[in-house]
Amino acid sequence: MGNILKVKIALIIFSLAILILIPLLETNFYAPVTYKKWQQLIWDDFQGIAKPFTGWGAGISSGIQVEWDSTAEKFKAYAVQDNQSSWRRKVLNDPDYVLNHEQYHFNITEIHARILNLYLDSIQQQGNTNYRDKLITLKFKLDRMQDAYDGESDHGANWGMQRRWEYKVDSMLHELSDEKGKLTDYFSGAEIFFPTRPDLYKQNKVGFRPSRIYSLIDYGVSLTLFQSRFEEHEKFNLNYEIDNFFHEKSLQILSRTSVNTTYDFEVLVDSKDTTDRIVSTRWIYHN
Repeated sequence: MGNILKVKIALIIFSLAILILIPLLETNFYAPVTYKKWQQLIWDDFQGIAKPFTGWGAGISSGIQVEWDSTAEKFKAYAVQDNQSSWRRKVLNDPDYVLNHEQYHFNITEIHARILNLYLDSIQQQGNTNYRDKLITLKFKLDRMQDAYDGESDHGANWGMQRRWEYKVDSMLHELSDEKGKLTDYFSGAEIFFPTRPDLYKQNKVGFRPSRIYSLIDYGVSLTLFQSRFEEHEKFNLNYEIDNFFHEKSLQILSRTSVNTTYDFEVLVDSKDTTDRIVSTRWIYHN
């Protein structure tokens, strides 16, 4: 009797498993596989089955494909996402934050696709189309960077490291774009690197010192380039101007270091505001 009971229980469990698998087979295994080239992700791009026994909310499958571009008459690399191997859980505490984490996995793949395109352009100009070894090497580096991203950010759970990685990845993408990441102000000639294009504000009101401000608020920080025009005789009052700036902003100076460089004047200042947030600034007078 005991063996018969065991057989009946096993059959019931097997039947239930089949009933559970049938909708999965219909909605996943027979769904068309599509490869989406690098762009902004949406949750509809994640059509795969969520991995069992995982504590994470989603997972993306991305890689590099090389295709012949008939218009440009050359091979070109693309970062692509496999929708059937990318999955998400139905219930997420913060779906926008989770999707953003997966987007940066895709962005890391795009970085390596751009690196491969630079290599393809260089060898094809010489009549060479053998990119296989380079692709294998890049895929190894891509996997290592993806693992480092997940490891250091704890799959996005570490908010601070997540933002640091976003800054790093955006910087690399910008550097590999046509803009090259470096911003040059046409008025002063000042150069500064922003990971993405900042906003520009101009101040030309009567009674105020003419100034230009490039500002980017992202990654949990504010990045700003502030430029103001001084007359030649005013440079002797720069220390006073700096002190006055921090006083008006209610910033407490923590450290102040003069730097001997080719500039006429350079000072590094660390300060904190009333909420104990750190503000690091570099002050330069030149020409």
